[in-house]
Amino acid sequence: MKRPFLTVLFFVGLGAVLLGMNLGFFDLGETSWTKLIIPALLIVMGASSLDSYTKKDRAGMTLLWGLFTFTFGSLVILGVLDLFEFTYGDWLKLWPILLVAIGLHQLFKKPAKKKDKGKTIIYTNWDKDDDNHVKKKRRPVESLQFKEQGWEVVPMNRVVNIGSFFFDFSKANIPLGETPIHLSGNVGDVKILVDEDVAIKVTFKSNVLSTDILDKKENGLRSEVEYETQGYEEAERRVKIFVDYHVLDAKIKRV
Repeated sequence: MKRPFLTVLFFVGLGAVLLGMNLGFFDLGETSWTKLIIPALLIVMGASSLDSYTKKDRAGMTLLWGLFTFTFGSLVILGVLDLFEFTYGDWLKLWPILLVAIGLHQLFKKPAKKKDKGKTIIYTNWDKDDDNHVKKKRRPVESLQFKEQGWEVVPMNRVVNIGSFFFDFSKANIPLGETPIHLSGNVGDVKILVDEDVAIKVTFKSNVLSTDILDKKENGLRSEVEYETQGYEEAERRVKIFVDYHVLDAKIKRV
């Protein structure tokens, strides 16, 4: 499957759905057909990654990303068409795809053998980068909740392929100064609760971004959204959060 064919696949697939709507096979009701564009792009991205995996790199993350985006986009389209109950917020239900990817990768991977002092060391693209250096291990899936009364806010830098995070800063013990929190990976679900006494600055960055900030909802591709509480720079206790995921569903609520 070549790149031009993927472009054709996107337009033909989207055109077929729109044609089906015009002929009465699908009914979006009051929903705009533009809601089909993002999931359609996800399907194309998934197909491209799967094609790359089968023909070139054999990287485990490429397989995982391809399976997830293709399945995720397909289910979102079925949800938009009311053929299946599924929304962007249901992405965490797809975590078993990780197990499928691990199994398929073990079946189809092409390990490279390297001799070192009479021993054979086998590396795969799963744990090596393009320069053949050992990469820092990443957590494949992680779900963390910080909601206990008096929980300590500390600097954080977490790289998680599929991550779910819940922060209730209204119950947190925030130290003096600015505390940085950095979250990154492939697919993320981040929910933040704040009250009027919390000084917080948040940046959400994603290729496919869905945000709900104080009940103001936005969706976009290759987007970056920032939120900063009034008087942040003057506050003695501050939390600065940067979230960077390929696909991100983010919410900020006030309690």
